[in-house]
Amino acid sequence: MTVSKSRQAKAFQKINKTRLSDQIIEQIKTMISDGMLRPGQQLPSERELASILNVSRLPLREALKALEATRVIKAVYGDGYYVCSLSSDSLINYFETAKEETDDEKMYQDIKEARRIVEVSAVELACKRMNEEDYKRMVETINETRDALAAESPERIVHASIDFHRQLIAASHNALLVKMMDCITDILIVGRLKTWDIKKQNYFKSMNEHKAIINAIKSGDAEKAKQLLEEHLNPVY
Repeated sequence: MTVSKSRQAKAFQKINKTRLSDQIIEQIKTMISDGMLRPGQQLPSERELASILNVSRLPLREALKALEATRVIKAVYGDGYYVCSLSSDSLINYFETAKEETDDEKMYQDIKEARRIVEVSAVELACKRMNEEDYKRMVETINETRDALAAESPERIVHASIDFHRQLIAASHNALLVKMMDCITDILIVGRLKTWDIKKQNYFKSMNEHKAIINAIKSGDAEKAKQLLEEHLNPVY
């Protein structure tokens, strides 16, 4: 769905008089991350943008050229600038922001949904590809969770629990899925620690569920592994 020009105009903010071009860059990247500007959409003209942002044309042009150089936008001769897509830079900024804003319900929910899609896909591959080393690493996360529970260490428990899920994805032997999980691991840990007092009793049950998932993967039973994982993840959603 295309965001109207009036909503886009309201989303732009007046720019302070320090490091103007950098502020313009960050604002446009944020609007792309938030969906206010979408791939294929045309930016307002330079004149309109300068007026909306309350800046002169020089820092605006510097910002637009920098965004073009990083392929966040593209210039079409005689027609202005168009949004390309999120660059890797913008995506990194998104994850960095998410670490600080786990109280942002929509952002955190988006991340959990993405994690679920990645993990459910990975567990099916893991059933076909897991080797002995993968199995040992997954079992180690269970042992670490058990020891952390005995030590009553929230940080160790949360890290071990999340590491189980990372090792599960690693057992898929799909490098991209692993990197996707790596991008959100810190965010999940921060979110888990914030809800520790409410959910700390769940980790004993969670550890036993992890064991059952490992056994299903080892036996190569993809349907059972997916079912157990779905049941395990359901309370989070």
